[in-house]
Amino acid sequence: MEKRKVGRPIQKIGRVKIGMSIDGKTNDYLTELSINSGKTKSKILEESIAMYYENNKELQDKIIMANKLKDDPYFHIRDVLKKSLDK
Repeated sequence: MEKRKVGRPIQKIGRVKIGMSIDGKTNDYLTELSINSGKTKSKILEESIAMYYENNKELQDKIIMANKLKDDPYFHIRDVLKKSLDK
């Protein structure tokens, strides 16, 4: 493992370092969430991405299945939107 400074590894074992920039307001939200939850910003981002992935996985699976069946992949979405607009 390479080291940039004494005692400061560039990468931790089992972790991947990524570069990211966020706007100031998003950073404020992230800081507030970190303080309130007692979790690190990295942990909050990891959990958020996992939740986002799980929520979108179901939709992606439906689109993949519809494509395999040669159906309209957005039929279900259009149906839900139409029902919500009709109310």
